[in-house]
Amino acid sequence: MLVIMVILFFVAVRELMPYSLPARPFRWVSLPALHDTNFEIKQGNIYFQGEPFPSGVNLPTFEVAINKTGSSTPYSKDKSHVYYIVEKPFEVIYIEIMPDADPTTFQPIFNVGGIGLDAGSFAKDRYTVFAEDTPILGADPKTFLVLNEPEICGPECEYNAKDKNHFYLGPQIIR
Repeated sequence: MLVIMVILFFVAVRELMPYSLPARPFRWVSLPALHDTNFEIKQGNIYFQGEPFPSGVNLPTFEVAINKTGSSTPYSKDKSHVYYIVEKPFEVIYIEIMPDADPTTFQPIFNVGGIGLDAGSFAKDRYTVFAEDTPILGADPKTFLVLNEPEICGPECEYNAKDKNHFYLGPQIIR
């Protein structure tokens, strides 16, 4: 009887506060488990939409970050590097190594609703916050937060992320 009461209590609490137990906004998926036809392995190298990853990718440890809807983000990693897929309109796609990123602690950052802002425009590791693939100097990885919608911080001041020290619009410190 006590077990049933405890279960009912947690169900009631979850209904009252649906965001108190959020789903993890991303997860790392190995290439064999990834159901994304944009990625393929040919002749021992990984390709995204036909464009090769830098040589030396460690295939056994290679993983792609996917968001909670199952879509891949521009971030992937292996035991030694973090990779970023650069896609810009009317340009060739290319994949670059993020030299300042630590693959053991690297993770995409999603907005407070848990949905990726541009499929993962922000990321962090133990020491650095990134806007896409660019380190944001001075950003605090422990308190960095991506917002659902841009907010106003004064006249001609708009931001889409913040930490304990600053407001940011992409990689730029606004205030």
